[in-house]
Amino acid sequence: NLNNVTNIIMGNEPFGEINHGEKSPSADEYISKYIQYAIALRDAQVSIGGKADDLKLWGPEISTGWTNWQTNHPTDCTQNAVALTGQSCSYGNGQFTEFIPYFLYRLKKKKKNVSLNPHGYRLLDVLTLHYYPLFRKFTDKNSIIVDAAGKENVPAMLGSVNLWNSSTYINKVDNASPKGISPNIINRFSAWRDSQYPSAKIAVTEFGIDSVSGIQYHEIVRPLYLADLVGRLAESGVDTFVNSFLQNETFNAQWGMINNETRTNLYYVFTLFSRNYLGQVLTTKDTFGDAVNAYAVKTEIGMNVFLI
Repeated sequence: NLNNVTNIIMGNEPFGEINHGEKSPSADEYISKYIQYAIALRDAQVSIGGKADDLKLWGPEISTGWTNWQTNHPTDCTQNAVALTGQSCSYGNGQFTEFIPYFLYRLKKKKKNVSLNPHGYRLLDVLTLHYYPLFRKFTDKNSIIVDAAGKENVPAMLGSVNLWNSSTYINKVDNASPKGISPNIINRFSAWRDSQYPSAKIAVTEFGIDSVSGIQYHEIVRPLYLADLVGRLAESGVDTFVNSFLQNETFNAQWGMINNETRTNLYYVFTLFSRNYLGQVLTTKDTFGDAVNAYAVKTEIGMNVFLI
């Protein structure tokens, strides 16, 4: 392997101009470059005596959930903006209206293209996304959502975890996804994967409540949302999940799992699952609606049940 490297993440948030200040590529620009790099990496693996497919490629690390996972490039979409609604996109001469299925379709076609990919290399192993729920206005750190009584709307924040895997939940509070629709994130990514590139696994490689560490949501929001989310993702067939971040970038913030050399609530939630949510994931049902959510795994000696 390349100096014992077995997994390579192909870049980071390529369409995140608003996040990273760099000009975003169009869909075709990005896909062409991605394929070029993927083939070069496979060739390099073979050149040092390794097996090409032992190297796992992860991508595209997309983060544009607020515009329904589009590129937001003027070549592809009607407006190059951070609009939550009203954006119309077209890829592949109108063959696709969404980026991810187009990306996977192009990789599938190039895998079979003898002139461009003579060895028939697999071009993707893990389909990846980033998501940071946002319970405030993007430009205003002090605009955390409140209820009719003016109190921080914790129940609505926690209930919004449903947007990950529910086809009936309509988003009303999370500004990281379009409002008034059912984001249904994991089921959509799974459907795109199944239709275009079924061999790929799915991973959430960055997650955190809010994309800024200093936002002081109610202290129960981050750990309880995270606990519910880990259960949901495993139940939905997500292969890998990464909480951002291990260490906070600033002190006195609850964003990471370690803060000021002290383990945070998120650390204990993540540890509880990583040590005990092991085995065959079972389908669970309860009679408490969204007030209680249950998750379970069958182990070699019995069953572990989580009630959230």
